Amino acid sequence: MQVPPPLPTQTESSSAIWSQDELNAYLDKPLMAGNRIFPGTEGLLLRDLEQDILKGGRFVVHHYCISVFVMTFTRSSSIHYLRSTQSGLSRAASYTLLSMTLGWWGIPYGFILTPFTLWKNGRGGTDVTADLLPQVVGSTRAHSILSKAAPRRISGLHGLLLSLSLGLPPLMIYTLIKSLDNA
Repeated sequence: MQVPPPLPTQTESSSAIWSQDELNAYLDKPLMAGNRIFPGTEGLLLRDLEQDILKGGRFVVHHYCISVFVMTFTRSSSIHYLRSTQSGLSRAASYTLLSMTLGWWGIPYGFILTPFTLWKNGRGGTDVTADLLPQVVGSTRAHSILSKAAPRRISGLHGLLLSLSLGLPPLMIYTLIKSLDNA
């Protein structure tokens, strides 16, 4: 599990009161996951991360589905930060391709869970910013940032990925059945 850096120490009161120097020192650090910089936030300080979230950046997970005969497994990727200038299409496409290749084979749940997985990835993954940000900057500051943040943008290419991933398998099955009927 990736763990954000600890918040500055709290005073004796129930809410944290930070001095301006404490706050500046905290915001001038990168977001760390253990001893590594959090994936996708390379080159960003927490201060920059907050500004990018206001422009539409977000923390996301993508999903995949793998089936083996009667067993079907759905899993999520690790959390990754997508900057406001990134669509995340390549990450979504790789997990979608994995699900399209290995998800359908489970009976009956492969046919049920794979489309849900493809739908989630086609919508840009699952946004977990509202869950993660309070752990990083505190709940009050996170609420303030999220209330002012630009809405999540999903590129038209995600829609194309969604259409292809949900439409292609039934078309392939139909073509296979028709070719077997003609043989």
